[in-house]
Amino acid sequence: MQLGVIFCLFVVGTKADVVILNNENFDGVIANNKLVFVNFYAEWCRFSQILKPIFESASQNFKDNANQVAFGSVDCDKQPVIAQRFKVNKYPTLKLFRHGQLVKKEYR
Repeated sequence: MQLGVIFCLFVVGTKADVVILNNENFDGVIANNKLVFVNFYAEWCRFSQILKPIFESASQNFKDNANQVAFGSVDCDKQPVIAQRFKVNKYPTLKLFRHGQLVKKEYR
């Protein structure tokens, strides 16, 4: 995983807390924000547990301008359809969506 992306996001700044993403809200959150940083995780995964507080802390630096930057998380055990849709099979996997489109590079 390239942690440089996380640290770069600390500097840029805009939205709120981590949004828990599910089948009902995923597409809406992606469509309604210019940039969405998504953490695909599994509760049982030690590395997911290590990343969680860092990801939450980063989200706190992005809460001033609504609909600019959002941080979201997908529990892949509870949301297997979303995990399969984005071909996530290793945890944690970080994906970035810009203007509703998945950026090709992923971070693990």
